[in-house]
Amino acid sequence: MPIRFQVDSDFYDHPKTLGMSDAATALWVRAGSYSAAKLTDGFVAEHVVITLSKSPQDAADELRRRGLWHKVRGGYRFHQWEERGNLTRERVESDRKADRERKKAQRTATKADRGSKNHSSSPPVDNFGTQPEVEALNTKRQVRGHNVRPDSQRSPPGFPTESERIPGVSVSVSVSESESGAGRGAADVPTEPRRVCADHANLANPPPCGGCADARRNHDHWRADRDRRLTAAPRCPTHPTEIVDNCRCCAADRKAAA
Repeated sequence: MPIRFQVDSDFYDHPKTLGMSDAATALWVRAGSYSAAKLTDGFVAEHVVITLSKSPQDAADELRRRGLWHKVRGGYRFHQWEERGNLTRERVESDRKADRERKKAQRTATKADRGSKNHSSSPPVDNFGTQPEVEALNTKRQVRGHNVRPDSQRSPPGFPTESERIPGVSVSVSVSESESGAGRGAADVPTEPRRVCADHANLANPPPCGGCADARRNHDHWRADRDRRLTAAPRCPTHPTEIVDNCRCCAADRKAAA
């Protein structure tokens, strides 16, 4: 995940920045870059400020007067650091841990798959059709089983999906998730939320918005939680790289036997 310091598109003419000196502007940008790189959650120590500006005291005082910084013990803190879309240390470390676990699970599954190919007498999938044909068959069964609903009938961001409220095999997933093997049995994967709020859903370049910031955080948390669920989902005993209830290789076997 790239870590960047977010600058709002209205920074150039925001009431707090109109007429701001070049020294204060440069210090604000450099300090923001420093905080994002060091994961300090918007905190900039006094001894760091001195290294980022030729007139650190005057520039820092101006940022305080304009409400862009707050004086705290040992240094300064950015106003609304997380609300402006900047990542926190907790969030970055959580995402990095989830990514390491996902890659570890992939390596384990790959090794298990190589071992099964060396000791299994099962015929390869290509004997029963091409990979796109197998995936199309799998998707068709998902739709026929009423496990896929159109986007207009899915729950909006922030509300629990039907699969989270009602246990059983009727799980709401998208077609793309079914094709990738993350359908039935994939730990109840809900509909992926939007990265923008409902008011800006149709805008190519939405303006700065607190609702959009909440939507981005909700979306990123959803992605991390989905990866954890898929990693923990039970695997097919015959084909360890596939989800047990949505194994494309078993689907090909059934197709050939029909």
